[in-house]
Amino acid sequence: MSKLESFEKKKIEVILVLFLFVVLRIIILSEFNITGFSIYSEDVIDLNYNVNSVYLWQPQNSVKINDIALTGNISGNGNFKIFVISDEPHLLLDFNLNEQTVVFEEYSLEDNLSLDIEDKYFLRFEVESGEINLNKISYSESNLEDGSFQIAGAVPNPVNLTDPDIEWINPDFPDPILDLNSSKIGLTWIYWNWTKANNTDLNHTEVYLNGTFQANTTLNYYNATNLTDSTTYTINIRNVDDSGNVSEFYNHTSQTLTPNSAPIISELEFNPSNPNDVVDTVVIGRYDDLELQNGTIFAEFYINGTNVHNETKIVESGNYFNFTLARGNYSLNDNLSVIITANDTEDITQEQIQTFISLQGPVINSFEFLFNTTGLGITNQFIANITNGNSTIDSVWGNIINRKDNLSLSFVNLGNNWTASYKSYVIGSHEIEIYANDTNGVVEHQSKSYYVDADILLRIETEKQNYSFNEDVRIKELK
Repeated sequence: MSKLESFEKKKIEVILVLFLFVVLRIIILSEFNITGFSIYSEDVIDLNYNVNSVYLWQPQNSVKINDIALTGNISGNGNFKIFVISDEPHLLLDFNLNEQTVVFEEYSLEDNLSLDIEDKYFLRFEVESGEINLNKISYSESNLEDGSFQIAGAVPNPVNLTDPDIEWINPDFPDPILDLNSSKIGLTWIYWNWTKANNTDLNHTEVYLNGTFQANTTLNYYNATNLTDSTTYTINIRNVDDSGNVSEFYNHTSQTLTPNSAPIISELEFNPSNPNDVVDTVVIGRYDDLELQNGTIFAEFYINGTNVHNETKIVESGNYFNFTLARGNYSLNDNLSVIITANDTEDITQEQIQTFISLQGPVINSFEFLFNTTGLGITNQFIANITNGNSTIDSVWGNIINRKDNLSLSFVNLGNNWTASYKSYVIGSHEIEIYANDTNGVVEHQSKSYYVDADILLRIETEKQNYSFNEDVRIKELK
């Protein structure tokens, strides 16, 4: 070997020794570290929102998220925000615009999120006046998943050192939520309930409404109040155990009632009866509500404009109801009326239904008498003008009450005029009573008196003997 070759060989050996020394020095001075790697992902979203909204985001890679950046644009006026919701809301974007358009790229307000490992999150968009266009979400993650991680480095003076392994154990997630539904709905509230999980270590249930946290509850229901009518709401709930492990979110969407869905009163019938009859006055109707199960029916009775009786009943939808005004509270020819009001459990009141019925018997409008002196005796004729009340006239009759035999009269119907006649030779006052009866059994009566003097009878006797008698015949009605 030549001297040159020997020199080159020693030169290489020195370089190798120096290299090993540097490497060893680096190892000795290094700190402990956990091996691993980070993942950068990008999800194309392409969402457009011009009202407050919630979006369920399912990342392509389900690992622990450290950072999120958004790309898109905003146009309009007012405040615009985007949140990502995991265990709590994290603000990612916040702009105040004045009729402007802003393009943002890789924009995020909150770094080092350290979101739990999940396969889905909620994005909440708050839009005052305008539109948010979200094109994509970029996020970096770490692969801290199940397995063993070796500690690299050197430990000076290692004594009784064992191989250190860090074990990441899968959490025992709570059982899922079952039978989530809205069993009752109102104008400004929605009542959701569900079946509780069987986990013995279940701690509570988290409740979100349209992506906004509402409460932690240990119950199996949640009543969302102070809502807006005719509006759709989505509840998002998940179980949390004593260790902080959470189940996946479960969602249910319902809509509050519309204000114009008022109850209905159908088939309303008012049957006033004769106050002397054994049947009471009855109001019968049916209550219908297309959306609610029951309501309140309120009845107000009036006699001649005066409120005499009120009554309230709870009626199920589709069922009949009745109210009674006891006989004895009203008299013949009283004007009866009833007001029925339906009020449902949402305090929506139907337009009042008011029915007026005049409980009235036959009406004797006029009553007069005529006489005829031809033939033997005086023929007294009575004419009564009688019209129907609530029902049709059935019969009319009368009595001459100052005769020894109390002569009865039977009237014949000639339209609205009813007539009867009889012969009399009695000088003095004649009193007659007339009665009109309708098909409801209601009876109306009226009485009058008239006077027959001696001249009438004298003329009758003269005519019977073929005598001549020229004095005026006088007949007087007693007032």
